[in-house]
Amino acid sequence: MEGTNKYSQAVNRQTLIDKTPMDLSYLKLGKESWEQVYSLYKSESNWVFQCGKDATEGCVLSKKSHVGNKIFFLQAVLNISAKELWEDLVFRTEDLSTWNPTILDSKLIKPLSENCDISYYVAAPGAKGLVKSRDFVVVRKWGKRKGLYFSTGMSVKFPNIPPVDKCVRGENGAGGYLVEPLSTEPNKCKFYWFCNTNLKGMLPQKLVDSALGGMQLDYLKHLRHHVEQLRQYKV
Repeated sequence: MEGTNKYSQAVNRQTLIDKTPMDLSYLKLGKESWEQVYSLYKSESNWVFQCGKDATEGCVLSKKSHVGNKIFFLQAVLNISAKELWEDLVFRTEDLSTWNPTILDSKLIKPLSENCDISYYVAAPGAKGLVKSRDFVVVRKWGKRKGLYFSTGMSVKFPNIPPVDKCVRGENGAGGYLVEPLSTEPNKCKFYWFCNTNLKGMLPQKLVDSALGGMQLDYLKHLRHHVEQLRQYKV
């Protein structure tokens, strides 16, 4: 894919530079994000249904984390192979805003390794402009383990990307995507999204929690449309 080639070129340049202690700390956090998300995936207890239909059409569950915040879990079956969906989500990050209207900007900030980087996202304002735009600086890690394609991450502080006045700097705990191949249907996959976010600012967290499930279902609608466009492009 075009995005894959662009990313590989960036990583090749980065590998010429020795890792700083900060880089190593980012890499450690990226690994921790995968471990925490996989633990959530394997956990079957205490999930509460929030909204949606079912695990095929799409539904959202939630549970309290060990620190007391709510983690939201979207699951659905999509008409695309696991590898193709994963590659699109991982290597075409900078195209997110072209199909997901809730994202204003997304870009690679710094490659850390062949499967880890620092990325930056700007979310669109909500409630007809009453809720200010949020931005996020995230360490991402991706790969394939235990039969799952994954792209996970969490918020980090990055000196070159300080908070800006036009956005509230949000904070993501460990979260991300898992994509599971369906052995009986190779052109379909099971998609999981674990959302663990604090939008900060003046918004009461209870209000945020009440809206996040619907936000995930909205994302699923945009993702399904994007998948259909990818399928048409291949024909």
